[in-house]
Amino acid sequence: MVTGKTVYRDMTRFWGKLFGINFALGVATGLTMEFQFGTNWSLYSNYVGDIFGAPLAMEALLAFFLESTFVGLFFFGWQRLNKYQHLLVTWLVAFGSNISALWILNANG
Repeated sequence: MVTGKTVYRDMTRFWGKLFGINFALGVATGLTMEFQFGTNWSLYSNYVGDIFGAPLAMEALLAFFLESTFVGLFFFGWQRLNKYQHLLVTWLVAFGSNISALWILNANG
């Protein structure tokens, strides 16, 4: 993207679309899983909720909102951001994804 070559722009858009699909599926399954903790596994959640709930809350509050904000800027900022801002947004999406994975793996122990 920074070099201005169209092949890199096309690759970024192609892989970005696949990432967007994966992100949407992750949001859908993650929200479903959160509801299942309270409905299907309520006894388990009551038993381990104090330990298991804190990392998941940190993931939702810190990483998910950071990642969601920058995913929106990534997809809707093609015409509004310059190439350096778009590169920064891309790196922040990757950073947010890694922080999200860190908190989820931390919760799973």
